Amino acid sequence: MGRLAIYALFWLFSMAVSVRFMHMFQLSSYLFPGYWRWMKSEGAGFNLNYIPFLPRGKAKKPLKFTSRVWRLLVTQALLLAGIAVGTWFIGGKLQIFLLIFSFFCTNILIPLANLLLWPVQKIINNWYIRDAQKRLRPDLTVIGVTGSYGKTSVKTYIGQLLSVKYNILVTPESYNTPMGVVRTIREKLEPSHSVFVCEMGARHVGDIQEVCKIVRPRHGVLTAIGPQHLETFKSVENVAKTKFELIEALPPDGTAFLCWGSEHIREKGSGRPAVRYAVSDDASLDVRAENLTANARGLSFDVITKSGEREGFTCGLLGRHNIENVTAAIAVALHMGVPLRELVPAVRGLKPAKHRLELLPKGGGLTVIDDSYNANPAGTAAALDALGLFPGTKIIITPGMVELGEIEETENRVFGGRIALVCDYAALVGEKQSEPILAGMLDAGFDKEKVKVFGSFNDAYQWAVSIQAEEKTILIENDLPDNYR
Repeated sequence: MGRLAIYALFWLFSMAVSVRFMHMFQLSSYLFPGYWRWMKSEGAGFNLNYIPFLPRGKAKKPLKFTSRVWRLLVTQALLLAGIAVGTWFIGGKLQIFLLIFSFFCTNILIPLANLLLWPVQKIINNWYIRDAQKRLRPDLTVIGVTGSYGKTSVKTYIGQLLSVKYNILVTPESYNTPMGVVRTIREKLEPSHSVFVCEMGARHVGDIQEVCKIVRPRHGVLTAIGPQHLETFKSVENVAKTKFELIEALPPDGTAFLCWGSEHIREKGSGRPAVRYAVSDDASLDVRAENLTANARGLSFDVITKSGEREGFTCGLLGRHNIENVTAAIAVALHMGVPLRELVPAVRGLKPAKHRLELLPKGGGLTVIDDSYNANPAGTAAALDALGLFPGTKIIITPGMVELGEIEETENRVFGGRIALVCDYAALVGEKQSEPILAGMLDAGFDKEKVKVFGSFNDAYQWAVSIQAEEKTILIENDLPDNYR
């Protein structure tokens, strides 16, 4: 084989493997820390699964060939060409060694290409941000929603309740990053919209502030503060600081809605007048829920305002914790001028956010509870409480929780103990990831013959469905993307 052919094969194979690494980089939100965590856990670069042209299982979330991905791939191709040119003039065995070494280091070139393109990407992002800000009319009421958990559900419920009176735009799915919010505004905001409900997510201090600078919220809802994304936040104090960036960004005549059922929110306070809501019998709260009933068919509860107005509500949502989420939405709707009584039918018709305790009856005695976008200690405990209300055989499919930093192993072991108290069978996904869950289950006396560990979600689901039972409920608790194993 000629020398030129060897170099062509090097370039071709390197670019093929680059696409696979690019997929993981995209799933890591184009951020190096998450990509580095994946590389360490997978042995990326020396793992046979990433040799080009070998078959792999179907990706849960395929690579999207966006403009940014194409720019990164072109830059990657130029870097590889530069390596080839650099080694062309080196003779003997050293030349071959450098080519082989460069091939196995292809994964490092992805973040390098991203770093080189950072100034260009910054210019492009700023253009999109300015364009989105021009579309935000002065008469548009922006409501920001954030929290360690519950924010997607609260955002969804606010949108459904306010639609009784207003034409609403809600950020779809998990479009809660700065550029996700910008994309929502540029693609979906219409002149007829009078309220924009904007979910705000964060992994680092300052992330919420960045979104607030773009959308300039008038009102803000803080749902909860807890141990979420501790891998990047490092401490709950940093989580609290970041979430309160929303409250600090509100104008003097804006309104903060604070979940007084969250210990960290109560401790920090707001430093400004706020609408306080909770599931509580505390008559000093502005909006509170009492007389709770939860079963497999849904929820019922009373809502009482500080002025003494009371109304009974029912809805088909699962999970006692959802009463607090609905109460948040009711508090916002009341503030926006929707009478409490008019909210009764709207609450009755509430639909869950996708993949958040979403009830999916399958027929033949099988019910699936899709809670696959949930990954925090409070949420997993609430999901198990909801599963416990269902009759018949109870099965869980889960890879456990991630991004909890130093407490991740401990929390997953506690999670395993809770599973043992509620479930009859368990399908754990990911041998390494599920080790502490399995340990917690066995410590709690769970029958080891009724728990299995699988390499993929699909295999776990097929096993769960095959379990013979007249009536069974499968809880899908978190479903990690391909950059977690």
